[in-house]
Amino acid sequence: MVLAAIAGGTSPTLGRSIVTAILKAGNHMPLILSRSKPESYSAPTSQHGAKIRYVDYSSIPSLTRGLEGVHTVISVLNPTDPAEMLDYHSNLLQAARSAGCKRFAPSEWEGGPLSKQKVDLLRSKLDVWKMCEESGLECARFTPGWFMNYLGQGCPESKKEEGVAGLDDGFMIDYVDIATGKMTVPLAEDGRPAKMSMTELGDIGRFVAAALNLEEGKWEADMGMVGSTVDLEEVARKAEQVTGRTFEIRSITKEELKQREDDLDQRLAEAFSVDALLAKMVVQLMQCACDEQVGNQIVDPVLNRLCPDVKPLGVEEYLERFWTS
Repeated sequence: MVLAAIAGGTSPTLGRSIVTAILKAGNHMPLILSRSKPESYSAPTSQHGAKIRYVDYSSIPSLTRGLEGVHTVISVLNPTDPAEMLDYHSNLLQAARSAGCKRFAPSEWEGGPLSKQKVDLLRSKLDVWKMCEESGLECARFTPGWFMNYLGQGCPESKKEEGVAGLDDGFMIDYVDIATGKMTVPLAEDGRPAKMSMTELGDIGRFVAAALNLEEGKWEADMGMVGSTVDLEEVARKAEQVTGRTFEIRSITKEELKQREDDLDQRLAEAFSVDALLAKMVVQLMQCACDEQVGNQIVDPVLNRLCPDVKPLGVEEYLERFWTS
């Protein structure tokens, strides 16, 4: 049994899914690192069933103390400032080495490395990975593609907790809106609906828990996991069957997406907005989907092969589970 520290593990999405999956599997022990500063003796000492150690991500000594006894560090940190992403991971890596940790997984949790080259907010993750490669630790990038739970936003209230799994942002609402029967489908260069990989949040946690069982030296650099690789027109057709609703389906080309990006750049030039910045990230990711590349928005399912006992939900099963009245 190893102690696995989840940096940012208090999050209601990835943090919760990974922590609860490790606990349920029962082979290893999760520990949450939280940057929240306890203001009194009554600060919570646990969340999602795991103990919390409070740390200062700007302090290597603080992180080193927080990582005492830890074998594996898994980061789900998600600052919007690329400089913070670099600084936090640089400090985490140095502290992990000082504390004697063996494995490290930086915060990835999207498509493959090719997408990082084309998305402004994610480009710093390439530099984080370079630091990982130079750290001497056994490192892996966990890449699930899109969170399948975006398909659950607006699902029946009785199924929302599991179906949405804490994913309450509106990043995908301009492209995927099953509740109102609307779908915007990015097209590949040849005019076909572009395929993209997606994985349900609970399954992401189960894959990560299973990866902890792999022997040292058996982690691969890119540990992709996939529930389904589909295009959004397929998703809409399956959602029509499940909900009985006729969908409004429109296509969007890479050129049209680039125009959206230019419009968002104009908005950002006039006045900075986090919403516009995040909308630009999604538009750039959709352009990546149009490229239809493995290692971009199509993920190589490495963990599916290494951990065959994990049986992830496919899109059809997901829709039937969370959209059937």
